[in-house]
Amino acid sequence: MNTNKKSLLSLLALVMLFSCTRESQQLVSEKNSEIKLGNIKKARDLSQAAIDDFDEAIKLDSEYSFAYSTRATAKIQLGKIESDIGNEKKAQAFYASAIDDLTQTIKLEPKEGTAYNYCGVAKYYFAKFKANHGHTTEAQQLYEAAIRDHTQTIQLDPENAYAYNN
Repeated sequence: MNTNKKSLLSLLALVMLFSCTRESQQLVSEKNSEIKLGNIKKARDLSQAAIDDFDEAIKLDSEYSFAYSTRATAKIQLGKIESDIGNEKKAQAFYASAIDDLTQTIKLEPKEGTAYNYCGVAKYYFAKFKANHGHTTEAQQLYEAAIRDHTQTIQLDPENAYAYNN
């Protein structure tokens, strides 16, 4: 075989190798995207199922503060998921509802520092969501409210390390 044909065959082999590699990388990327979507759906389904269970507990005892606070944490999780995938209205509804649940928890257990901490977390995520959508005044108010909640957590429970990190 002459040198030109060898060079051409070598070049063709390299082109094929790189094009297969790009196709393989694209396939891996697509598979990873599907895995990510599957994990989001799984987390969404589990969180919604948990909320349904907490709803039932609250129906049995409307003064059960733990059911409100744990339902709120599931709603915060769903708010984050919905926000990450661009479902703005659902995210906003979950954050607002989580804050309502935590406000109820605080009414039932005003000396429970953890409830204030979670309420601060919910307000922080809601503020972040508002800021990302151009609602800076509302975001600022929520950030300030979150700081007040975390400060209250520290006053009630100075050993709560999470309050210092939030």
